[in-house]
Amino acid sequence: IRRSLKKDGSKALLRFLSTHNNPNRMHILTVLNAINFNTDQPLFRLRDLLKTFIRELKSHGVLGQKTKIYKNNNLFNF
Repeated sequence: IRRSLKKDGSKALLRFLSTHNNPNRMHILTVLNAINFNTDQPLFRLRDLLKTFIRELKSHGVLGQKTKIYKNNNLFNF
């Protein structure tokens, strides 16, 4: 699966999820810092980038369809 992913952030997020058995609600900055992503950008830009990573992982069946970013910038339902 990792080879078929296009974006580096999606690959790093896949690696992060493979090490966590049951990830629960997490803040997007926590996730991005865990995958060593540059978080010195505006939050709206980080949210959009993370949405593209999640969309790519959903299309490959890694994440469930209910995974999304809530208004308080939390990820839930990996």
